[in-house]
Amino acid sequence: EWCEFHRTHGHATESCFVLGRQIERLIKEGRLKKFIAGKQDEGSSDRRRRPGGEDTGRGRLLSVSDWVKPSRPPITFSDADFDGVSPHEDDPIVVSVIVIGYNVKRVLVDQGSSADIMFWEAFVGMKIPTDRLMPYAGTLVGFAGDQVIARGYADLETTFGQGDNMKTVTIRYLVVNAQSSYSILVGRPTLNKLGAVVSTPHLKLKYPLPNGKVGVVCVDQEVARKCYEDSLRARRHLYVTQVDQGVQSIELDPRVSHFDTRPAPAEDIKEVTLAEGKAVKIGVSLSKEDEEGLVP
Repeated sequence: EWCEFHRTHGHATESCFVLGRQIERLIKEGRLKKFIAGKQDEGSSDRRRRPGGEDTGRGRLLSVSDWVKPSRPPITFSDADFDGVSPHEDDPIVVSVIVIGYNVKRVLVDQGSSADIMFWEAFVGMKIPTDRLMPYAGTLVGFAGDQVIARGYADLETTFGQGDNMKTVTIRYLVVNAQSSYSILVGRPTLNKLGAVVSTPHLKLKYPLPNGKVGVVCVDQEVARKCYEDSLRARRHLYVTQVDQGVQSIELDPRVSHFDTRPAPAEDIKEVTLAEGKAVKIGVSLSKEDEEGLVP
């Protein structure tokens, strides 16, 4: 189906809701009088009438009042969606998107987030003009109670999927200067705008397309697992080094909350024998004299 008004496929011109609203507005403003059959100002008593006496003098341009919102296509998952998915227990939903022409990887889809977040490093990497960053006075609060102040927000066109699966929406990103293994976090606002359904077992994201079909985005498991490993590595690093005061740390992978928070060694260690059946671990940077003083 083709819409002459939008110059795109997906719906017919006759059923275009936006066009119908525009025509209604123009009729109310009296700017389409010459196109309406049977002008009212003639006052003629011989107006055409349908059988039964109904006046048809006003005419109709489109079936605006009869317009019905197209129903969404059913979105389902089947065993066929497991094709190409490696066995996993809890791989995160990490995908790639296109933001204002840039292909952005490491995009975490988080159904538990009430905000869409872009990290400052990604914002700078895409060379987005700073004048597109609007002031934002709120504070983000993570599941662990961590608070992060946003630098601002930016409305950016973002495309999900490739080829026939492409769908573009405008996302309001809160831009934060925080350390993370992800570039972008997509939360519920965008998932609702997409009409998306997420399946964690199938590692897929599906959403309705304007042409009545269903688009799909698949998770890159290799990238997803790399992000998770980086999250754990960064988490361990926080226990042994100080973070730059200008950069706050926030982790958005929910599995990191289960990480063992006991202190970690600040350097590599080795095991030495004290006596038969007894051993101790010491730092590899100890001098030979200090080591001899500890080990009999």
